Amino acid sequence: MNEIQLHAVPWQHAILDDFLTGNSLDDLLEFWNTVPKNARWESTVFRQAFDKEGNFIDLWFTQSFIKDLKDVMEPELIKRIYEEVSLKVRSVGTLLDAQLDDEDAFVIDVQYINRHTSYPFHIDASDKLLTLITFIHPDKNVGTLVGDNKDAFKTGYRETEWKPNRALVFKPDDTTWHAFKADGRNRRMTLNINIYKKINSPSGRVET
Repeated sequence: MNEIQLHAVPWQHAILDDFLTGNSLDDLLEFWNTVPKNARWESTVFRQAFDKEGNFIDLWFTQSFIKDLKDVMEPELIKRIYEEVSLKVRSVGTLLDAQLDDEDAFVIDVQYINRHTSYPFHIDASDKLLTLITFIHPDKNVGTLVGDNKDAFKTGYRETEWKPNRALVFKPDDTTWHAFKADGRNRRMTLNINIYKKINSPSGRVET
């Protein structure tokens, strides 16, 4: 595994450069050139989930901005990305003391936000065991912002410097306030991985 940078401020997180191999990164960038984009949508997430054995599963999410990744990407490429990163992601999660024994779903998202989109400081949903955000495209943009409260835009925050193929990883809790925005010039594309625990909810999961 590549060298992991551990940080404790404003909360514990890890940074891993060169997260994807060259071939997978090239294939994702080629995918970016063909993926449907809609200027009216502030954000779009293309999603595929896996069970612990690496099989495709469908998760019910209630938000309209979440789309099926298989509709826009070859299933073979989705599977290859999973096989490449799944052990690496779980290893970093263990290093961060994530309780992955409760894993229910390993979820891969390809997300883009439009150039003027900004998402406020928030903490992740309580059913997430691990969050990973990998910067993919373009070469320069605004990295994930990390702070210690919901008003961190006012009180102060740090930016995880944007670098293509750099991954930010953390175990979500009620202290892991983070935000993201584009730079006003370019759409911002990330590869996000979330590991979810089991829940009992007839109305599905809610993305936060």
